[in-house]
Amino acid sequence: MKRIIVLTICCIAACSAHGQEVDAATKLYLTQPQYKVPYGNTTPEAVKSVIDRVLVFLENTTPTDVIDEKSQKTITDYAKINEHAQIAKGRFSLTNYTWGVTYAAMLHAANVTGDPRYDAYVTKRFRFLEAVAPHFDPIMPEEHEKADPQMRQLLRPEALDDAGAMCSAMLQAKLEKIDFDGTALIDRYFDHIYNKEYRLSDGTFARTRPQKNTLWLDDMCMGIPSIAYMGRWTGEEKYYD
Repeated sequence: MKRIIVLTICCIAACSAHGQEVDAATKLYLTQPQYKVPYGNTTPEAVKSVIDRVLVFLENTTPTDVIDEKSQKTITDYAKINEHAQIAKGRFSLTNYTWGVTYAAMLHAANVTGDPRYDAYVTKRFRFLEAVAPHFDPIMPEEHEKADPQMRQLLRPEALDDAGAMCSAMLQAKLEKIDFDGTALIDRYFDHIYNKEYRLSDGTFARTRPQKNTLWLDDMCMGIPSIAYMGRWTGEEKYYD
């Protein structure tokens, strides 16, 4: 009872502090807060304005360049990629699972808004990765600490975190007929997901940490969509089993 009284007093005090008149008849749950951030109902136009700003920010902070770490020069002829080459370091990695989710979100935004810039963001980066991968592959060192981290995840995937979301986004791009081939990259990712990722005896994705046969919701999100999209792309029923 004391807690209820204290909570009520706090609510009334908060309303008073924001200049709102309250009395015994005031329905506090209907009282509109006066936050500095204008929460409340929004409109499609307002949402589009926000995501457009996000798009511009990401376009400017996730470059598609190859840098020679020794000379600090940009390598424009990918045939000249060497052991000193690195993918330019932006604010975010182009190949980790969070960016696989971001690519999928961009494709969805393009479908919902009809704005081709969202598709263009994905196309530019997928085509860049596809173009540089064959040149990084033969010089990729076996030791992880010596490898470009972005290309290591692309060329040597070892977990669903490396392969799942990226493969799913690339397959989604293929199904939506984005101007991107990507077959070699998709096959590499999918081989890990379908054939190498740890599973339970019934085929459920699982991990050996923190305990053996631990189920992670992340793995359901990163593994299952890729297999479902592969079924749609190839028409093979086995991927739905």
